[in-house]
Amino acid sequence: MQHYKNYLPKDITSPTVAVFDKDGTLTPPNEKILPEMAGILASVTQEMPVVILTARSLPVIQEQMLHGLQNTNYKQENLVFGCANGSEIYEYVDGKYVKKSTVP
Repeated sequence: MQHYKNYLPKDITSPTVAVFDKDGTLTPPNEKILPEMAGILASVTQEMPVVILTARSLPVIQEQMLHGLQNTNYKQENLVFGCANGSEIYEYVDGKYVKKSTVP
């Protein structure tokens, strides 16, 4: 598996947070994350917070993203979901994803 830093532009040497769109970026549209991408994403979560933005709801994200990440070493507390086009923010707290804020 390649390290995520192999995919960064050369002038970005130490990012502090990574933000990705889900559909068409991390996964094929409306599908589960593929094993290779899950491994890359897991390596990023080991080094920095990751925010995944999507129009999807949390239950869909849990099915399409978390299922594929279960067999990786991803750092749950570093993975944040911005659902409903980023208007609902979910963070990992006490063993589950909870809504931390809602943008009206």
